[in-house]
Amino acid sequence: MRLSVQRRVEGDEEGSALVLALVFFSVLGVFIGAVLSFGSSSLRRTVAVREQRDVVYASDGAVEGAINAIRGNVAFGKEGGSCPNFVAPFHEADSSRTKTVTVTCAGLAGSGATTGGTSNSANMPAQAVLTLAETGTNGFVQGSNNELRIGGNVLSNSNVHVPVAGATLTVDGTVTAKEGCTGNGTVTPSCTADPDADVDNPGYAKRSDAPATPGPYQDLSTQQA
Repeated sequence: MRLSVQRRVEGDEEGSALVLALVFFSVLGVFIGAVLSFGSSSLRRTVAVREQRDVVYASDGAVEGAINAIRGNVAFGKEGGSCPNFVAPFHEADSSRTKTVTVTCAGLAGSGATTGGTSNSANMPAQAVLTLAETGTNGFVQGSNNELRIGGNVLSNSNVHVPVAGATLTVDGTVTAKEGCTGNGTVTPSCTADPDADVDNPGYAKRSDAPATPGPYQDLSTQQA
């Protein structure tokens, strides 16, 4: 007699590998989608930030160029006067997107206006710069490596010193110094050395309509402890 015995195997895991594979690929798909979305957003933000940076830099450079273009002419910027606009090119890597930055210039209200009163020899100095330093010390020093422009005469009781090679002192008038001009820089017009250039403090009186001079200083000479 033959006996047929059927035995059931408990815990049979047949087909579980397919389920695990499906779960794995589902999770992987969600992760890859999130990574691609983040990368795309980051790339768009990078492009936007780069374009904004270029605009800010171009605007800043254009403003600096406009200032340098008019700073040599005292007539520009006055109320009612002329003040030319400044146009600067704005180049991009893509030549088709190249554009220009325009800085509009307008005279400042009240700039250059007459404030009243009378100017005369008692309150209008003959020099734009007058230094009273004694002989043996520097009276006027132009220590930068750029141009310094003065709109009037310069007179020094000692010397005018321009130490830096390449530096320039440009004066719209005369340059006179008791000990002459020294240094490796350039003085325009030529400096006149005058041993008799010894001027006392002129003590100009303040005009009656002149505003009070601001400052953090206080006269303590009449105060008692």
